[in-house]
Parts: sequence; C-alpha cells; structure tokens
Amino acid sequence: MSLLSCIKRNKMHVFRRLYMRRRQTSGEYETSWQLIPNKYIITWPSIQFSIEDIKPNHYKYSGAEISVINNDGYFSDENKAASFFYGYLGIHNTMVKIESGYIGDDDTEYPTSTTLFIGLISGRNTKYKYNNEINFKINHISSIFDDIPADKISSLGPTQTASQLFTDIKNYADSNGTYYFQKYISSTVWNITATTNYYNIGTTTNLRDISCWKLMQKLSEAENYIFYIDNNVNFWFKERSNIPASSSFHFSGIGDDDKTYGHNIMSKLNIETGLDNIYNRIKIKLAKDDTITSYYFYNETWAWGDSSSSFRFGVQEYSYDNEWLTTATAAQIATTIFNEFSEPKQIIQADVKFVPQLSLMNRVSIKYKSIRYLIASLWGWFLYGSGTWGGVYAYNINIDGDYYITSLKHNLNAFKTTVDIKEI
Repeated sequence: MSLLSCIKRNKMHVFRRLYMRRRQTSGEYETSWQLIPNKYIITWPSIQFSIEDIKPNHYKYSGAEISVINNDGYFSDENKAASFFYGYLGIHNTMVKIESGYIGDDDTEYPTSTTLFIGLISGRNTKYKYNNEINFKINHISSIFDDIPADKISSLGPTQTASQLFTDIKNYADSNGTYYFQKYISSTVWNITATTNYYNIGTTTNLRDISCWKLMQKLSEAENYIFYIDNNVNFWFKERSNIPASSSFHFSGIGDDDKTYGHNIMSKLNIETGLDNIYNRIKIKLAKDDTITSYYFYNETWAWGDSSSSFRFGVQEYSYDNEWLTTATAAQIATTIFNEFSEPKQIIQADVKFVPQLSLMNRVSIKYKSIRYLIASLWGWFLYGSGTWGGVYAYNINIDGDYYITSLKHNLNAFKTTVDIKEI
C-alpha cells in the first residue's frame, strides 16, 4: 500500500500516540520517550501550523491541549507514589511528543515520519477536577525562544551577520555554561545558512524588551529569509524558496471525476475573495529617527480610470518597521508584498481527510464544482449555420486550479485536517 491509498479508503485505519520525557531531579531529561497508555486519554488536541497573513518570513505554531483521566492517580503530582511523575521534577516543562498517521494493510505506518508535534507542558494552569479529568496545556517547542531575552546572547558587537547571531542564540549558555536551547534542539540539527550583511548590535539597547524569538523574526525579515522548526525539531534558517512548480497533492470534491486522490474534501468549503487583503502602498520604517529618509515607500503611479490596483480597489497601505533592514532589502520585501497583495487572490478553507504529510507552502491543486444551474435556454447558438438549443450554465462554486498552503490544522479526534490554501 501507500499513503495515498490509505487516504483514499472509505474507512480509515489510523493511529495516534502520546509520549512524554520527564525531567529528572538533576534537571536533565530522560534519554528516551515514555509511551502514555491510550486508556488515560479522553480527548486529543488539534494542532495548527500557519504562516502570517502578510509576512511569509514568519511561521506560527499553535499549542495543544489534551484531556486525560486521573482515576488511579497516574497524573498526580510528583509527591504521590502512584504518579507517573513520582521521583521526577514534576509535570511543568515535561516534554511531549505526538505521533499520528495511517496504517496500511501490512501494518506499515504512513507517512515515513510519524511525528506531528513536540512541545512542553505548561503546568501553571493545571487543574485537578472533581471528575478526575485533567486538561494539560502544551506549548510548541518554539516557545523556548520566548523564555530568554535577546539581550542575554553573547558577543554583541557592531559587525555581526544574521547567521552569526543565529549561531550565538544556538550557543546561548546559562551561568553554569549549559547550552540551554541545545537541551531541546540537538546541536547537530541547527541548519543555519551563512549570510553576509552586517548588523550593528554593539549594545543591548536595541534588544531591550524582545525575546530571542522576536530577534530571529527581525533578522529573518531583514535578510528576506525564513526560519522555522519542523515536526522532527530540526531548526532551519535559510533563503525563502519559491512556490514549487509541481503539485504535492490534489484536493478532490464535488464535480471532480479524477479518482486518483479519491474524494477527500469532507465539508465546510469556504471561499474568501481576497478583497480584504489588498495592499498597494507599502511603507517600511528603517530607522528610529522619524525623518523622510527613515522610510522606504513602494507606490503605484496611477490615474483615474486606469487598470491599477490603487484605482480599482483604493489605496490600501501596509506598514511596519525594522531598523535592521537595508534600503535594498526593504525594496525587495516591499516588491514581494506588493506582487502578492496588490490583486485579490482567493483564499479557500476546507475540511479534508487527514493529510499529515503536507507542509506549509506546498503547492496543491483543487477541483470543486457545486451544482450546475441552467439559467435559460437560448435560441441563436449556431454551429456553422445549424441552429441548436443552447444553455447558459452557472455554478455557486467552480474551482479548478493550483494554490499553496498557508495553514494546516490537524484534528486528532476526528482525523481530519482544516486546510487554508491561497491562489497562486
């Protein structure tokens, strides 16, 4: 079998597993993951990955919430002998891994990489209810970068590249010389592409009140790069890739005769016209001083009645600031934003069969044609001199084309994915 044949089946054969790694009294994590028996799990979480609406450099990760039953004290605090956490530091910051996918007829699991989410339990708001149900809130592993202020990184100076700063964050050490971030992301899986632009961070003043995560966002924006953490907790800082030339998957709905991918659109298909997300004037602030040279503008030259975006939709401004941008990079980013948002592009959201193999920015195709309506019969449709009865047909929804993925939300209770895709 294959992953595609598993998705196509009317009756899905699926799996989901919850693992934890506890902190020992020394502070170190266990070396191996501990499987939590499914009998304790009441509801599984929904897990979402998305890119920001405007800035494709920024990836967003949802947390997760899972409900468990504590009838036999399995999830009680570390002071109870029956507890899974007995003899350990407790539930807060326990690492969590969730695996999920399909099972083939020969018991092969799909996709090849079954890890869907890795995070940390936030034990601060954990409540033990009268009915023995506990809800655990789990932060995505990226939350570790919000824990450390950016001014804690070492080797600040006037001539550092973005890749050097990312490496400094990787190598951030506490007062005992322990590499904090490498406790969660192994030193061998930081993929940091070298850059050449220099940034003046000679003091901590311009890092005040921002976290390491925010600093990395600013730097990736300044380089027009992306950074993200994949499902297997590999860290990436690299050039933005173009949307792939070929499609990774096909979403098939009503009116689609192609059975290659099966009928995989389940329900709740909605279309946004894109008129709410039109920007044709881009303003970027490059410096703290509020002078004319502190800004970069990208404007259309337009006139009444022309075909410009500014005339047809009105002047819509998008603005933000990043003092580490060069004028050249600002111009590149502004052009990218204008090209993407100056014309309306459809955004489609649909509930589809569980597709754990797909990733953000994947190119996909979709076909969905709702009921065809015959508006009227017309006389006068001629074929080489022969009159025939013709018809004017209309559809409520008529989609057939290529899009790219901007959001994936996997519901592990219903084994469905809510996917947001945007017109290319």
